[in-house]
Amino acid sequence: MKTKDSNTTFANGKSVFITGCSSGIGRETAVFLADRGFTVFASVRKEADAGNLRHLNLPNLVPVCPVDLTNLDNITSVVRRHKDAVGTGDHCRRRGPVEQHAARTGCAL
Repeated sequence: MKTKDSNTTFANGKSVFITGCSSGIGRETAVFLADRGFTVFASVRKEADAGNLRHLNLPNLVPVCPVDLTNLDNITSVVRRHKDAVGTGDHCRRRGPVEQHAARTGCAL
């Protein structure tokens, strides 16, 4: 991998699924990686937050909404959709219920 500054693809087709992309470190991480060539599946709970991400016009940034981290069925559905789209993620930023649910159910993220 080379940096974006060298005019080569930083991520070379890799994907990542990140939770908590409405604001803060989740959003900043999603934007940073998308800007460097990763396909970023950025989960948010509210459609307004997904719209804010779409407004950034980053072609590699794919808002995933709704994601309710308090609903285990929703988490399973989101993980399966991500896997169906790209196979297992090359990287996964897991927080809270997503990681706990994966451990309880044997769902590999």
